[in-house]
Amino acid sequence: MQVLNREVFRTSRELEYFTQKELILQTGHKPELWPEVVLKELMDNGLDACESAGVLPEIDIKVEPHSLTVTDNGPGLPLPVVESVMDYSVRVSSKDAYI
Repeated sequence: MQVLNREVFRTSRELEYFTQKELILQTGHKPELWPEVVLKELMDNGLDACESAGVLPEIDIKVEPHSLTVTDNGPGLPLPVVESVMDYSVRVSSKDAYI
């Protein structure tokens, strides 16, 4: 009887955020719509932050050939939150029911 020897591979879960296939699964959208998806998410985040702070939102959008800038008058994110969102092994959200 011949024995099948399989090599075990280990890959980072962070790859889920850096391949086209996984980004399509994460966002539910094809790459040609990603700029709109990013814009929508940034606007939603700004609106949510202003609402939580009780501030009338002011959102400025600047679109250039290779960049998209969205600014708002919300309270901003504390440095520990900014640092934690770069850890792709966990989800970071201020929404208690976020899944």
